[in-house]
Amino acid sequence: YILSILFGARKQIFITFGPWVLIKVFHQPASTFAQLLILSSILGVFLKPVLGQWIDRYGERPILIADAVLLTGVCLGYGFAEQLGLGRHAITLIYVCYMLDQVLFATGMARTTYLDKIAVEKSDLAPTLSLGVSLDHLVSMTVPTLGGLLWDRSGYAYVFLAAAVL
Repeated sequence: YILSILFGARKQIFITFGPWVLIKVFHQPASTFAQLLILSSILGVFLKPVLGQWIDRYGERPILIADAVLLTGVCLGYGFAEQLGLGRHAITLIYVCYMLDQVLFATGMARTTYLDKIAVEKSDLAPTLSLGVSLDHLVSMTVPTLGGLLWDRSGYAYVFLAAAVL
């Protein structure tokens, strides 16, 4: 359930504030989102089967740890791209963060297969997944408000710094 709660927070931060950084901070048009989403989807076609093979080979724990480490980097990239001294290349880092975030949503399969392995009874799987989704949604309804307040009071970098801590 903790993984579901954290995923709900992560999902909402990137669905709400990732695009907002592209729009408000880097002044990107809607067509940029479409292009990034298309590229991410194409990457996903090739990377998702590989991710499934890695889960089978290495197990869920290393995949979920790698996901957390990569997401921490994505958060820091979103939050501090302007301060890294990259100049006009800061937007390239934001593009990479956006696409990596989209591709990393696929690690949800590792959470599901992990639950399948630890479930005492297979009949517990569906209700447990359902409650996890409910908790995910509960958290994802509060995060935009809290993140918006944080953005307004302290700046967008702090939203992503908080996400990195999560």
